[in-house]
Amino acid sequence: MGGTVGYVPPGCGQTWKATPGGDVYSPGVVLLELVTGKTPIGREFHESCGGNLVGWVRSQVKDQCGFKCLDPKLLASGVKSEMLETLRMGYLCTAELPTKRLTMQQVVAVHAIDYLVKVICFHVHEYMKLASDRVRITEKA
Repeated sequence: MGGTVGYVPPGCGQTWKATPGGDVYSPGVVLLELVTGKTPIGREFHESCGGNLVGWVRSQVKDQCGFKCLDPKLLASGVKSEMLETLRMGYLCTAELPTKRLTMQQVVAVHAIDYLVKVICFHVHEYMKLASDRVRITEKA
């Protein structure tokens, strides 16, 4: 993807020099593609938004309308919170200034923490179901 129009971070189009801020930009664009169902460049993006997916998403989020970016087909599957979190990660990875972007370590850490929370919640839920079943059995006896 490096060097492909739509995936190159602002300011790197001329130098083609890899930087930590640039390394996270392209995956951020991919995250935005996944939740919007749109390609990184296209006619549907107005020049006032940079003429690309990143500019369009960033303008929607700044106008407090980020939810309008979500792909309605995917949204219908009931994964709204996951889509919003993915949109947030893509937004943070594609900040205009490299110093404002997440680092790859931060992206990995957020996903690791999210995974651990989901695992813990699953096990707590299962434990509560088991405890509830035991109470019912004890009450019947």
